[in-house]
Amino acid sequence: MGSRSGLVGLLCLAVTGFRDRALERRYLDYVTHTTAAPTLIWLAIMVLAHTAAFVKSLSTGDAQQALIGGFAYTVSLCLMLLLPRLYTALREPLMLACLLGRTTCRLVMVLLPETFSMSDSVLKYIMYGLDMLLDGFLEGTFEQIRVPYAVLGRMIELPIMAAFIYTRGVRQSYVAALARSAAVSGAGLAMTALTDVRMRAAFVRELHRRQQRGADAQGDAAAARGGTGACVSSGTAGAAGGAAKKSKEE
Repeated sequence: MGSRSGLVGLLCLAVTGFRDRALERRYLDYVTHTTAAPTLIWLAIMVLAHTAAFVKSLSTGDAQQALIGGFAYTVSLCLMLLLPRLYTALREPLMLACLLGRTTCRLVMVLLPETFSMSDSVLKYIMYGLDMLLDGFLEGTFEQIRVPYAVLGRMIELPIMAAFIYTRGVRQSYVAALARSAAVSGAGLAMTALTDVRMRAAFVRELHRRQQRGADAQGDAAAARGGTGACVSSGTAGAAGGAAKKSKEE
């Protein structure tokens, strides 16, 4: 029962955040430092992937899409390596920008199909369901943002992705395309929420450990002060007794 109520509390925290803004800021910094290594690898992979797509698309005239989709990843990686303090302060908006960059790329392909065409590799990527893995599960895991911002990003993504899938003929109706898009966005949002709950649980445990260490240190200090005081009192009493005894003898 206790674990169930604890899980409900963590789910509520994932939605509302900590009431103390300073504590919420500490949590964001905790996430940034804890996930630094996997995020670095993820950003490097995404930058390399978009760079390869850009180079490959130079001959076909589709390079603009790679630039739009990879811009936020490139900026995030550069800030992480060159300006880590600024990256720490802006990590969450940068991760959201990565999601919206891909969405923007698909939006311009829907609105300007003659100018921004789609390559066969991207079409196969969607038809074979690889977007469910990459844009859903992996993106939700490695591009960690808080749940309310993830909901906002996925709500913007959903209708645009559906329009993109429908206009490219992957689904024959917009409703079917919307259902297909909802599966991807839902997977990404579920992974974001799951990761956020897990990170908040680890953060709360870390706070409890620090508080416990602080309480133990205070107890040890109090005991040391008490022991020192007892020794001083005992020594003072002994010295007074010795002086009184010497006075009587005289």
